[in-house]
Amino acid sequence: MPMPLSYPAAALEQGSLGGSADLSCNVQADGRVSDCTIINETPVGAGYGAAAVEAAAAARLSPRSVEGG
Repeated sequence: MPMPLSYPAAALEQGSLGGSADLSCNVQADGRVSDCTIINETPVGAGYGAAAVEAAAAARLSPRSVEGG
């Protein structure tokens, strides 16, 4: 799970000390994450979704092959 590069400003303004976001993303063969969309964000409007998208863009994953290897 990538961590946000910075805490969401909207969350700080709302006094929200915790939250989460679910994303749907594509993973490229080289491990880059792209085309992320926010599926769910709690609390809504606190900026956790945008922070998660930003963190995902900086992430590198180790994709599995179709055979599960």
